[in-house]
Amino acid sequence: MANNWIITTSFSYHALVLTPLLESIDRHCPDASVLILTDKAGLEQLANLPKRYRQVSLRAVDTPPKVIHGRFALARKILSRSFKLTRRSLQQTGRLIRGNGERPISIEQPKPLGLSTCQAHLLIRRFFWIRHLLEREILGEVDSVMLTDARDVVLQGDPFKGCGNQLITGEEGETIGQSPMNQGWLRKAYSSALALELSDDQALCAGVLIGSKAQMLAYLNCFCHSTLAIMRRQGTALLPNWDQGIHNKILRMDQPVNLICSPTDGLISTIGLVSPDRIQLNLEGQVVVDGKVPAVVHQYDRHPTLVKHLQQFYKP
Repeated sequence: MANNWIITTSFSYHALVLTPLLESIDRHCPDASVLILTDKAGLEQLANLPKRYRQVSLRAVDTPPKVIHGRFALARKILSRSFKLTRRSLQQTGRLIRGNGERPISIEQPKPLGLSTCQAHLLIRRFFWIRHLLEREILGEVDSVMLTDARDVVLQGDPFKGCGNQLITGEEGETIGQSPMNQGWLRKAYSSALALELSDDQALCAGVLIGSKAQMLAYLNCFCHSTLAIMRRQGTALLPNWDQGIHNKILRMDQPVNLICSPTDGLISTIGLVSPDRIQLNLEGQVVVDGKVPAVVHQYDRHPTLVKHLQQFYKP
C-alpha cells in the first residue's frame, strides 16, 4: 500500500473550519495519512480531530506565527504592522551599512537582531516546515504528498491516482497579465521585467500541490532557495504573502520539476474565478466544473452557494 500524505496548516482555525476537508479525505482517500501543522493552542483546540479521523495527526511547529485575534484585534494588527515596517527598514538600513556581502539567514530559528525565516509570512514559512519534515524523514516512508490549504478545499476523488513522478498544480483561469494581484507579487518579489516576461502564462495557484516525494522535495528546495535569495537581495526577512509569486517564478522559469498544470476542469479545479454558470452539482452532490468531476475542488469559498452545500454535504 502506498504511503501518501496530505499536509495542511491551521492557526486559529476552529475544528469546524477543517471538517469539510477532513470529511472529504475520509470518504475519498481514506488510506492517506493527514498531518495538520499548528501551534500549542491548536493542539488543544483541534484535539478531537485525531479521535474522529483515524488518519489525522497534529504537530506543533517550533516557532509558530503570531496570529492576532480577539479583543482589540484591529488596533493590535495596526501596531504589529507598524512594528514590522520599522523592523524591515532597520534590516535594510543594516544591509546598506554593512555593504552587499551575503548576510546569514537563520532557518526557522528566531533571531531578534538578525534575519530569520521566522520573520516571513506563514504562507511562505509553511514550505520550510514541510521541507524539513520530508528531508529529515520525520514522517517515515513517504511515496507522494499533497500540500493543501485547509479552509477552502475538498476532495471528490483520490488526488494521488495516476500522479506518478511529477508535480501537479492548479491554474487559476487567467493569465498573469490579466491578474493585478499576481503581477504585484512578482514585481515586489522580483522585478517588473520578470512580471512582464511571465504575463502570457496562466497564473498558477500555490494553495494545492500534489506530487511524488522526490518531485515535492525538488520543488520545496527551489522555493526555499529562491525565498532566501529574495531576502538577501532585499535586505530583509520580513516578506509578506509572496508565496504565489515565488511559486509562479520557479515553476515557469527555474523549472525544477516534471510539471503538470491542471486547468480549472482538471484534477485540481481552482474555481475562484470560474463563473457560477460553469459550476453545477450532480445527483450525488458532487461539484461539476464544465461537465467534469474534479478530484480536488479549491477556492469554493468564493461561491456562497457552494459553501453552504459543501458544509452540509461533508457534515460528519
